[in-house]
Amino acid sequence: MFKANKFPGLPITPYDLAPQLRKHRYVYWKPCSKINPVNLAGALPALATAGAAQTDTFFLPGQIPVEVYQRTAQAALAGAFTTGSGLQIQGDVDADNETLEYCWGGLYNENPFAHTVGTTLGSFYRIKVKVEDITGLDNTCFGWRKVQAFDASAAFVTAVDPVYTDVAGIGLMSATGGQVVTLTDLNNSGTPVVTDTAFDIVDGSIVEFGVNLFGARATYYINGVQVAGGAVVSKDGAGTAITAQTLGQVPDFDFDSADILVPFASIQQATDQSIVYLQELEIGRWVSKSKSGRALA
Repeated sequence: MFKANKFPGLPITPYDLAPQLRKHRYVYWKPCSKINPVNLAGALPALATAGAAQTDTFFLPGQIPVEVYQRTAQAALAGAFTTGSGLQIQGDVDADNETLEYCWGGLYNENPFAHTVGTTLGSFYRIKVKVEDITGLDNTCFGWRKVQAFDASAAFVTAVDPVYTDVAGIGLMSATGGQVVTLTDLNNSGTPVVTDTAFDIVDGSIVEFGVNLFGARATYYINGVQVAGGAVVSKDGAGTAITAQTLGQVPDFDFDSADILVPFASIQQATDQSIVYLQELEIGRWVSKSKSGRALA
């Protein structure tokens, strides 16, 4: 199913997308039912169990794999679907620090969405979620990271080493409930750079996060608006009017040349716990030029 992206100045047409679709380098997914992840580690696939530090798999439209890493044991890995809200992707909602990490396309260099800095000109990642309780999450991070093995000690919060050496993401990762921040780390510095976007959400918010890559540079979006000083967000992720919020400036961030990056999502529960619903997911590459002649990869 084709759906035009929402990022201003960067149009995609069905004709542009044809090469991506043939190579499985584009996906648009609006969940309409629950999923049943399977464990592919054994001789035969089996429905996912609840073991910690286990990786399970399900497939997006077009048979694009998604690897789900359970940093903690999960009894409810196959999330329920609720009409009007979406697909639950947070895993268990019963204990502090319950954590899942998703790697869209799989955690390997041949991931169809993999972005190689210096080779791939541009990639986009857009995800729309609904958050039930903003105080129930230690972090929700959506972005790109270097291809490295899943790590049970990985974290995406203020002043804590994310463990993965190179990462750029956006989400709820501060000690302040609904505060949306960006998080970056380069070459395993040990301490991430966390920057407040000056945008906040409340319980039950629908919010659309985006992280684009143009060469080495990461850029961030909230509800279709690029995060930049003075930009104004006046609608939620569903397009409904909200009290306007003026965004702050976030620092420029560039990955290193030759880094191979993949899109990911990490969700970690807090003491209260919260349901996180996935409503839409769109990932792909720029493949042509816009009407202005701007190069898209």
